[in-house]
Amino acid sequence: MAHVSGSPALDDMADITVHWLEKSRAQRLVWMLEECKARYNIKTYKRVNHKAPPEMREVHPLGKSPILTIQPPKQVRALVMAESGAIFEYLVDHYGPHLRPKRFQDGQESTLCGETESWLRYRYYMHYTEGSLMSLLMRIHTLEGAKGGNDSAELTLKHELSDVKIHLSFLESQLNSAPEAGLYLCGKDLTAADIMISFPLQVLQSTVGLEEYPGLRAYVARLTGRTSYKAAVEKAETASGERYGLV
Repeated sequence: MAHVSGSPALDDMADITVHWLEKSRAQRLVWMLEECKARYNIKTYKRVNHKAPPEMREVHPLGKSPILTIQPPKQVRALVMAESGAIFEYLVDHYGPHLRPKRFQDGQESTLCGETESWLRYRYYMHYTEGSLMSLLMRIHTLEGAKGGNDSAELTLKHELSDVKIHLSFLESQLNSAPEAGLYLCGKDLTAADIMISFPLQVLQSTVGLEEYPGLRAYVARLTGRTSYKAAVEKAETASGERYGLV
């Protein structure tokens, strides 16, 4: 387990551990904690036959990455959290309110449909990433492995790949119409939603490519060029002893 320094003000609050599985979505959680300037540990795990090892189930019954454990001072039991969206929202609440847009328009606090466009986008993308985009990529990954000589799998794969283009075109248009002409999906400032969507976009860039989507290419470069992102990769590589890779 590697120990990573962060904000001294947060050090006394809790012992935070990222249970980091190689080639998984856990890496964006490390980046999230860097953006929150939190102090955390990284415990690394190797895949066994392309799957998470059994010892991860000792941390959470499903044994899926990412898992975050938080041990507050003076409490016997640690909080164990799974699912990226739930973890991110919890971290935003306690460590990173700057990673969530202002919710209501001035003078419309707590009114129906009074939310800002930035916040509505933020809420949407915190769910879209895993609910629509990542599930599509997982289906494609499964079909790629099954297509050899399987006409049905190949036909379904072709259909799913056409859906990828629909999603990429949609995301390109969303970037081009970001609030306040911002450089991020929800506007001018980075949010937790941008960190969430970084993983599937990097996977798409390394597989199907983003040549037809200049806005998305620039967006991914902007995300991965952040100092906090680079620090997260460096710390994961130090903890695991291996070069970080998505696929």
